[in-house]
Amino acid sequence: MTPPPGLTPHRLEVISQREAVPAIVPPYERRYTEFTGSAIRAHLETIVGFSKESQATKEVGNGKLWGRLTGFVSGAKTVEWVQEAIPKCAYLVRLRLRTAQGPIAGYIRECLPP
Repeated sequence: MTPPPGLTPHRLEVISQREAVPAIVPPYERRYTEFTGSAIRAHLETIVGFSKESQATKEVGNGKLWGRLTGFVSGAKTVEWVQEAIPKCAYLVRLRLRTAQGPIAGYIRECLPP
C-alpha cells in the first residue's frame, strides 16, 4: 500500500481582467457608509492579520496548525476586536440580527446598544 500524494499548493487562476461589477445599494441604505469596499477590506485585513500572526509566531507546535484559534492568543485577539468593532456599526448589525437565531446572535444582541 502506498501513501497518498502530499498536498500541492496552488494559485488562483485569473480568468478575466474585467473589473468587479459595483454593488447596487438601495436608496434607503446609502446613508450607511461604514460598509464601503475600503472599510470592508480594512476589516478583512485586520481579521486575516490575526491568522498571519498565528502562523508567523508558530502559535501551536511547529506551525503546521495556525489561524484564529479558540483558546489561544489569536482567538482572544479576534474576539476582542469583534467586541470593539460590532458596537461601532451596531445600527447596521441590529437590522440583520432581529431575525438571527442561535446563541451567538443572543450574545451579539447583548453587545448592542438599544
